[in-house]
Amino acid sequence: MSVISPDIALWLISIMVLLTMIGAATVMLIGMRRQQGAVQARLTGIVASHGPTRAAVAGRRTRQKHERPALVVQALAFAGYDPERKAQYPLAWWVVVIVAVVVARIVAYMIELLLGPLGILAMPVVIWLGSRSYWRFYDNKRRKMLYEQFPDALGNIVRAVRVGIPVSEALRGVSREAAEPTAEEFRRLSDQVWIGASLESALTDIAERSGVAEYRFFATAISLQAQTGGGLSETLETLAEVIRQRIALRRRGYALAAEARTSAALLAALPFVTGGAMALLNPGYILLLFTDPTGNKILAGAIGLLLFGISVMRWLIKKSLS
Repeated sequence: MSVISPDIALWLISIMVLLTMIGAATVMLIGMRRQQGAVQARLTGIVASHGPTRAAVAGRRTRQKHERPALVVQALAFAGYDPERKAQYPLAWWVVVIVAVVVARIVAYMIELLLGPLGILAMPVVIWLGSRSYWRFYDNKRRKMLYEQFPDALGNIVRAVRVGIPVSEALRGVSREAAEPTAEEFRRLSDQVWIGASLESALTDIAERSGVAEYRFFATAISLQAQTGGGLSETLETLAEVIRQRIALRRRGYALAAEARTSAALLAALPFVTGGAMALLNPGYILLLFTDPTGNKILAGAIGLLLFGISVMRWLIKKSLS
């Protein structure tokens, strides 16, 4: 009678856990798609009863709704992947998932050395965290660029409004003159207004899409000016000045925290430098961490404590600069 080896059993358990999670996510997504389809059909019927023009618009929106990304891409949205911003990610989503699976298996192996077979349960969590961290990094980078470029965009709008140019044309001017990714966001806003969307709804979309709080203030200011009138240029100029001061204050905070960040980097690199020096001076001593079972456990625990320490130092620095 053949006996399944422990390694094969662990791989089978990991595959079963992954398949269970994928199945649960698929069922949830199918339910969400059915619910959204029912709501969209109901809205289409309501809009169609108000005239042929609105019915045509609703039909176009319904067709766009059905032209969705694949179910796999929608599942990746749970990990922070945005299909509309795939051009800003250097790696394709499937490459990120493969790398996350490899890293998750290594982490699970290290946990298995310390906790036994229960370590395999960490694979789905590590895959999700790894993928989410990668996509969130580039989303935050884009958000930071939008925030730092926003005062210049506001300055262009203020100068255009002061010489008598309409607000809609001033926004289109930003899409031509600003740097990326601000130009792309204002280009989408101008296109929405050009095809018939209201300026208020287009501003609401760009505020939600950018994820920058100052874009919401900008949208509110223009909406209020369109409804009640008033000095739009003075409001936008004040907002631009406030953002410039906050950017300068943040850069000063990073400069003051340079010593702490350098110390954290040195502390994180010190174990690797020490390990490399020991490997050169006494290779047999350091090889015990890789060849001896007890050494494997010590190495896994050391790597876990190092990652935990780096995470804590990064969190403290980020908290002090927020």
